Amino acid sequence: MNIIKKTKKNQRGVSLYMITIMIAILMGFSLSVSQIIVGATKITGGVGDSVKAFHCADSAVEKALYDVSLNNCVYYTPVAGTVNGDSAYSFTYTILSADCTQTGTTIDAMGVYNAATRKIQINY
Repeated sequence: MNIIKKTKKNQRGVSLYMITIMIAILMGFSLSVSQIIVGATKITGGVGDSVKAFHCADSAVEKALYDVSLNNCVYYTPVAGTVNGDSAYSFTYTILSADCTQTGTTIDAMGVYNAATRKIQINY
């Protein structure tokens, strides 16, 4: 009988110790998973801003080509504008050529949305 009583006294607190270790492991695992999810969310938001900035740059190229078609060229001077009158979407473009109708004309366009900036350069 003495042996059984000593074994029970030695095992007191073992379950509490095991539960504490399991909670610590689960907490570490959940924190690492949540960190991955938060990082992926930030990247996804940045991709959306990048796409909008690219479309602003594309709008700048279209505006520059329209100005070229009207023979209303602006040389070496950045022209700025907004998309649909919304100041959150902005673009600039510069036509780099001596003559808008000559081949070899270069148009540099840049679109900006929030912190994202995208640039497009075309030659025609």
